[in-house]
Amino acid sequence: MREEGLTFEMVKERYQSVNDQFQSDQEVPIPIKQLFVYPIRGIPGIEVQSVELGNHGVRYDRIFVIVSADDKTPLTGDNFPKLAGLTQKIVNSGQAKTLIVSSKSERLQ
Repeated sequence: MREEGLTFEMVKERYQSVNDQFQSDQEVPIPIKQLFVYPIRGIPGIEVQSVELGNHGVRYDRIFVIVSADDKTPLTGDNFPKLAGLTQKIVNSGQAKTLIVSSKSERLQ
């Protein structure tokens, strides 16, 4: 007995429709519900209303990484889950921007 749902033909037809849209010269608006930047890789991101684009993509996104003092291995949420307890925010300080990182509870070691 066959399960109800998408068939190969349905997926193929939908893919072709989307593919045709992106191969046309028309711009296709894409709705964005939320937008985040992650200045420090591995720490939960900062929700923003807009972003600035630079030469290498979104400005202030993944420009820092925390590494292990022992072997310089990059720390991520996968190998150091305590990073999820940190928060980060960007504060305008006149012409400069300041990145503030804080912990909600414990001191990280």
